[in-house]
Amino acid sequence: MRNQLINFIIMAFVIFLIVKSMNKLATLGKHSEVAVTEEQSTKVCPYCCSEISINATSCPNCTSEL
Repeated sequence: MRNQLINFIIMAFVIFLIVKSMNKLATLGKHSEVAVTEEQSTKVCPYCCSEISINATSCPNCTSEL
């Protein structure tokens, strides 16, 4: 009985570590995809140096035509 309890605790801890490491790997992949998407969705206005949408034809901050 005592030996079974010790084995259960050891196995539960090992499974916990495996799941924790898999979750960490999954979140690392998501952060890199988000960073690439954010860089492609904005650009910098050459006149006022503010970030604007990549599809913008005029800057909302300084109202200059792009």
